[in-house]
Amino acid sequence: MTQVGTHRRFGFDTEFGDDGDAPQPAAMKRFFSLEDVEHLTRKAAEETRAHTLATLEGRSADALEQIAQVTRAALDSLSQSAHE
Repeated sequence: MTQVGTHRRFGFDTEFGDDGDAPQPAAMKRFFSLEDVEHLTRKAAEETRAHTLATLEGRSADALEQIAQVTRAALDSLSQSAHE
């Protein structure tokens, strides 16, 4: 006779490695030392700074492209006016 409820249903949230084994979940760290907190704080600040700089560089490049387009249009207009 089979016992009911001894088997666990398969969940599709399980990920398998290349060898076919399911990885064991990593244990969560519950307590952090002061050094851990300072390191994580520095790392987060560096990542935020890098992201902010990348965003600003992108915006600067967009602004320079717009300036170049307006300048080209103005120079074309001036060139056409000079030849009339």
